Amino acid sequence: GNFGQYRLNSIGSELFYEIKAKEWLSIIINEYYHHQGIRELSEADDQALNNVKNYIDDHFSMDIPQTLLAKIAMMSKTKLKSTFKLKYKMTLTEYIQRRRMTVAEKLLVTTHIEIKDIALSVGYQSHSRFSSLFKKYVGLYPHEIRKKNSPHHSNTCDCFTQLKQLPS
Repeated sequence: GNFGQYRLNSIGSELFYEIKAKEWLSIIINEYYHHQGIRELSEADDQALNNVKNYIDDHFSMDIPQTLLAKIAMMSKTKLKSTFKLKYKMTLTEYIQRRRMTVAEKLLVTTHIEIKDIALSVGYQSHSRFSSLFKKYVGLYPHEIRKKNSPHHSNTCDCFTQLKQLPS
């Protein structure tokens, strides 16, 4: 029929095959999620997950019970966990920890606040728990990050004394 007239290397047929391939792919993916008991996120669920994420972003330094997050999302805990992971490609716990470590890293690099106080400020009573989680997400221990990023205090002072000695 008509189909034979398409030159196989023509743009039209490439597009046709690409569209077909995408259709098949989406059918396969939907089948997979369907069997896994996961469907596409509805708009309401998507918005609910945004609310949960925003709540975590604003309250990351506090203890955030998953029951509370489930209430915010108006979902069961089980549904919240699975849909959150589907949308953000990580668990709730992992998201909270990453958020905390991102803030901690910023504080380590830009301030002279003691490491144990930074740990407290992002929600960890235990310095060692904070250190090991920090290492897990950032790849270095907090004191290593600080060493790497802080210029030696003495050098900074030297620069100032040298400046004062320059002829004006």
